[in-house]
Amino acid sequence: MMGIEWLKPCVFFGSMLFALIGVAIFWLCFVILDKLTPCDLWAELIEKRNTALAIVVGSNVHCDRAHHLGRLARLNLRAQA
Repeated sequence: MMGIEWLKPCVFFGSMLFALIGVAIFWLCFVILDKLTPCDLWAELIEKRNTALAIVVGSNVHCDRAHHLGRLARLNLRAQA
């Protein structure tokens, strides 16, 4: 049983650092994608409220996260075997 191990400061701050690194990588990838596309993604999403573009960008992020989580699950299963 895990107990309250997740409340230990090193575990808590390690998780927060991991989350912040993930957000920074996501933001960097969004900026790179914004530079590669012919239109200004930020202006299209925020100012023009382009719902179709928001769905496409969101689905790409969702698929990418699902792909990585599936890969991590397979690695975890292999490690347990």
